[in-house]
Amino acid sequence: MIDLKDKEVCVLGLGVSGFAACKLLLAQKINVKISEINDNPNTKDKLKILQDKGVKFEIGKHSAEFILSCDLIVVSPGVRFDLPILKKARQNKIPVISEIELAYQFCPSKIIAVTGTNGKTTTVKLISHLLKEKFNVYEGGNLDIPFEVPFSSFVEKLYGEDIVVLEVSSFQLENILYFEPFVSIMLNITTDHLNVHKDMNDYLSSKAKIFSNQKAGDFTVINASDPYLLKMKDIIHSNLCYFSLNKKVPEGAYINRDEIIFCKDEEIEVICKKDVFPLLGEHNLENCLAAVVAARILGLNKFEIEKGLRSFQNIEHRLEEVGEIKGVEFINDSKSTNVACLEKALLTFKAPLFLILGGIDKGNDYSQIGTLIKGKVKSIFAIGKSKENIAKVFKNIVDVIIKETLEEAVECALKNAKSGEKILFSPACASFDMFKDYKDRGKQFKKIFSRLKKKYE
Repeated sequence: MIDLKDKEVCVLGLGVSGFAACKLLLAQKINVKISEINDNPNTKDKLKILQDKGVKFEIGKHSAEFILSCDLIVVSPGVRFDLPILKKARQNKIPVISEIELAYQFCPSKIIAVTGTNGKTTTVKLISHLLKEKFNVYEGGNLDIPFEVPFSSFVEKLYGEDIVVLEVSSFQLENILYFEPFVSIMLNITTDHLNVHKDMNDYLSSKAKIFSNQKAGDFTVINASDPYLLKMKDIIHSNLCYFSLNKKVPEGAYINRDEIIFCKDEEIEVICKKDVFPLLGEHNLENCLAAVVAARILGLNKFEIEKGLRSFQNIEHRLEEVGEIKGVEFINDSKSTNVACLEKALLTFKAPLFLILGGIDKGNDYSQIGTLIKGKVKSIFAIGKSKENIAKVFKNIVDVIIKETLEEAVECALKNAKSGEKILFSPACASFDMFKDYKDRGKQFKKIFSRLKKKYE
């Protein structure tokens, strides 16, 4: 563990996580300083609170003079881990840790940590929902539904018998030292964040850190159908469990016909029918299986698990069924920020689709979904910074219509769609070119739907 006594700690970034980290450090009577690149009213309001507590700060820059004089650096999730100043810090032997590593230093509870490219939030929410039958559960980390809940914001409330369920990103895992979950879950790996990570190997290396500190008494849960994850087996030193939709696994959960099966020490247990889980899509059924494994590791029985699965509700902006206009169904999948998300959305539906696609491309390879697009999509409505590239990629496969705004795209899709067809908003891109974030993007889509609904009623 990290010795923080008589140390000066610099927190880089004063977002929600950075602010929580500062408050935690102050509560532990540790000297804190803050370096924040953004100079805006929200930042200044937070700085005013912390300045009154004697915190040193710099704003509008990350200067070597200010940062490199400290003993430890805590990096907020929104701060790029490849910043030159952090490289200098490591060269100067100054430890650089993430906010989850800081909070871990004060955590007395068992941790279930969930990572992967897609499905993290749904799985965290489902695990928490299941475990609340028997435990006092806290959830947080990179989770942002309904709002951001940094690990540091609640770690001081924890007792040994509590359970913590964390969503952890590659950015957070990049800067851990001792972080050791009791259960680590790796859902899947697909191309993402290559605008930050050097390549897929770099991305994989960051993700794999989730189980780097686990020991024989811990558990790791991986997707047995993911080739990237199967290559990691040799570096896992805890109890290895699996989940799979399409094959039996030696330890873990899988689907056999229409049933969810849990297997341990070659003993097979039928948990329930798979149809009791209400969310759309096979990818959500994979999330369900991962959650079932975690729940059984923590001691829930099949009846408690089935009850929890039945009562779980979908999360906003994830294949969310918004409603119908003139028999045309609207699907809000704004959380779709990469091609893998879009692929799973396309596989979920059989009806002809009118697809709204685009935003900030994060290194997308659209070639993998060309066949799906051709078979399921009648028209693509391209928006955002990537619209020209989308048109170029798909113009010989399907009709592509470029629109300047989301509202224009939705209105045009509705004019072209017939009763029984669907309008799928699954951007496969980041949102920051046109919206505050993916939540804002999804809410705008739903507002447009509501306005059109009134118009056609």
